[in-house]
Amino acid sequence: MTITILGAGNMGCALATMLAANRHRVQLWSVEADVVQDIERHHRTEKYLPGITLDVRRIRATGDLAAACREADGIVVAVPSHVVAAVARDARPFLAARVPVLCIAKGIDAQTNAPLPFVLAGALGRQRGGICGLAGPAVAAEFVRGTPTAVLVAGSPSAAGFWQRVFARPTFHVQRSSDVVGVSWAAALKNVYAIALGMCDGMQYAMNTKALLVERAIAEMTTVLRRVRARPETVYGLAGIGDLVTTGFSAHGRNRQFGERICAGADCDIPAVLAVTTVEGVACVAVVHAWAQRHGVALPLLETVWRVCHRHADPCRALERYLRTAYQD
Repeated sequence: MTITILGAGNMGCALATMLAANRHRVQLWSVEADVVQDIERHHRTEKYLPGITLDVRRIRATGDLAAACREADGIVVAVPSHVVAAVARDARPFLAARVPVLCIAKGIDAQTNAPLPFVLAGALGRQRGGICGLAGPAVAAEFVRGTPTAVLVAGSPSAAGFWQRVFARPTFHVQRSSDVVGVSWAAALKNVYAIALGMCDGMQYAMNTKALLVERAIAEMTTVLRRVRARPETVYGLAGIGDLVTTGFSAHGRNRQFGERICAGADCDIPAVLAVTTVEGVACVAVVHAWAQRHGVALPLLETVWRVCHRHADPCRALERYLRTAYQD
């Protein structure tokens, strides 16, 4: 079986190693010519997964989107969230109508508040339930080295079952869910709250304080899932608390790193930080805050992150102010 992965970043390449280990052929597509060249010539990508050798027999790379898609038995979309729809529209002419598609990107559409798997379905002219989303506590640099990991694939039973069979390994467990809305919202929200947890680290607060923020984050995520008519229990699984713990505590988490950096010293030049790194939670918090304002949903911790990221609030003072009122009715 041939699986094409659109996007050869750290997650795309790490998932390629799982597929190759399961004896699938993998075609990685990327717009980054240096990444394609590194994979083709040296069977590695020092830019995204330093020290990892990619299977020379089963993993190839190309910058030709048509060639990458035409012979695919399955498509994994692993590009950044803001280009998911555009890449899907470009790929659509080269995809067979029934090829299974899996969305790795996390996010909520700013215009429609639809989860990215639904956005992807629209761009491809597919039914919503046919496009799956993947979430869970999966740090690419860890599971690529064989660290036991569990992820969640959300979609229709048949579509999710396909991806479960394709990816599952003794150290890479794949659970299924039909709650695409809940999994997608939880996976996106955790990036926002990971910024808050990073801010906590930057201010050198003790674990008591960080645990407080985790509890408040879970409470707000549950509130959101209820309002979007998803299953609130999804928050307590891999896509919610599982992914939040990884993203908010791991040294590899970009959202946590961002929060830590802006609170770690006198220099809190957020635009300068964002100019050199992608922080998905910054865009997501704007979308969710606008949604919450329209629907009258109170999310004090999320609003704190929004004020820091989009209203130039001083990060340290904003977090201190939140902590003084976190449990007021």
